[in-house]
Amino acid sequence: GDAGRLIDVVGRGVLDREVREALSKWVASLLASSGTKLRLLGLAIVREVAVEWPWTSVINMVDSPDVGPQAVEVLRERTGRDFGTDKKAWKRCVEEM
Repeated sequence: GDAGRLIDVVGRGVLDREVREALSKWVASLLASSGTKLRLLGLAIVREVAVEWPWTSVINMVDSPDVGPQAVEVLRERTGRDFGTDKKAWKRCVEEM
């Protein structure tokens, strides 16, 4: 409910630089969290909102048993590539973007 509303609001229109930077830092904190629900919320925001994200944080989650499949899916959607849980390959791919 609330997460969906948040994503809907930040996903609309153009966000100013300060808001994008704050959102990116906040999402990095969510992705680094130990809580599965918070990590999934971070991935949902990355998936839906057109802001430059901390891709290393997403890549670090690809081999996680609780959120790894979702992290790989987000990376696949954004890059059009599929490296499974190979962190080195994902890092090279993201660096080329």
